[in-house]
Order: sequence, then structure tokens, then C-alpha cells
Amino acid sequence: MSNFFITASRKLVVLLSMFFAVTLLTACSQSPESVAYEHAMALINGRWDKAFEYVSTTGMSDSELMEMKAVLSDEVAMERLKSEIQADLQRRGGLDSLSTKLVSQTGDVAIVELVTKFKNGEIDTSRSKLLKESGKWRIKGK
Repeated sequence: MSNFFITASRKLVVLLSMFFAVTLLTACSQSPESVAYEHAMALINGRWDKAFEYVSTTGMSDSELMEMKAVLSDEVAMERLKSEIQADLQRRGGLDSLSTKLVSQTGDVAIVELVTKFKNGEIDTSRSKLLKESGKWRIKGK
């Protein structure tokens, strides 16, 4: 095998290694904006388990946490909520876009603005407070 092919294959291995390292670092270090976006998309799609992963339980009492888990495990209530969300989306012509913007960040606390645009022209704007816990951003649940 010629030196050209050995050198080219080594470069390819190095490039692929760098790509996977960057991908891994990006996946492990989510921004407050990306967490707010993923949380909203999980709610829109009725993925309650995924949405709950992004919620901080800091400051919640044991009874509040138990109540939240009971509601999440109530399949009938969750299916009804999913239907209500889908009906609202349909009434507004569907989701056009969802965007997030970091409003402020001080240490382990961030405020993110979420702008939801619907195909009928309506726009909803809301803000979420996020807390960084054990290196991960979470939506403040209480």
C-alpha cells in the first residue's frame, strides 16, 4: 500500500475522531435554550416522560413530587392533555416554528424566552427559569 493511502486513511481517522468528540461534547453540554426547546417539543408531542426529564424538582416538597408523578402516571389524564394540545395546535393551523432566546444568565440560573409561531399567524411568547443542577440545565418546576 502506498504512503498516500496510509496518510489519507490516518487523516480520515483523525477527522472522524474529532467529529465524534465534538458531537459527544455538544450532546453532553446542552444550553439553557436547547433544554427549553426540547422541553417544549416534548410537551407538544405528548412525550411526558421526556418532558419530565427536563424539569427541576429542586424546591418541591415530597408531596408535590408525589402528586406530579401520580398525574404523569395517569394515562387517561395524560391522553386527554395530549388531545387538548393537539386540538389547540390544529385550531391554530399547526406549529410553524418554535424558537428560544437566552434573556439572562447569572451563574446557574437562566431565563429563556420561548416564541411559538402558529401557521394561522398567532404568536405565543413565554419565559422559563432554568437551573443548572449537577451540570445539566433544568426547567424550574415550582
